Amino acid sequence: MKYKAVLLDIDGTLITLDSVINSMIKTSKKMGLRPLTRKQILNKIVGYRTISSFRKIYPKYASRAYEFRDLYHTIYLKTKEIPTLYSRQVLKQIKKNGIKIGIVTSKSRKLAKRTLRKFVYDAVITEDDVI
Repeated sequence: MKYKAVLLDIDGTLITLDSVINSMIKTSKKMGLRPLTRKQILNKIVGYRTISSFRKIYPKYASRAYEFRDLYHTIYLKTKEIPTLYSRQVLKQIKKNGIKIGIVTSKSRKLAKRTLRKFVYDAVITEDDVI
């Protein structure tokens, strides 16, 4: 059976989680909040929308969720993303075999587009595309 398409995530699949984790920690510190730990970020933020995750971790500061997200985006855009080992080569081989590549991510379209400029793919669905 020949596959027609594959669906992949970005964070932890195409790029390492270092840029996400470091940006989240910097954002929480810059906002004067209790700094997030690596474990909190991995368990409660990665894979989820930033705003809803923020409200769960900092319920007392829920009204600052959009401020957190906006500052996180600003800080993240200044970080260096590191592709996971062989991710670019694997995507090129998938394309070479005539298989479509779809990216599904909880990142905003702005952050996803920045990351994906380094990769081959056919379509992307971001948090901005879903309700």
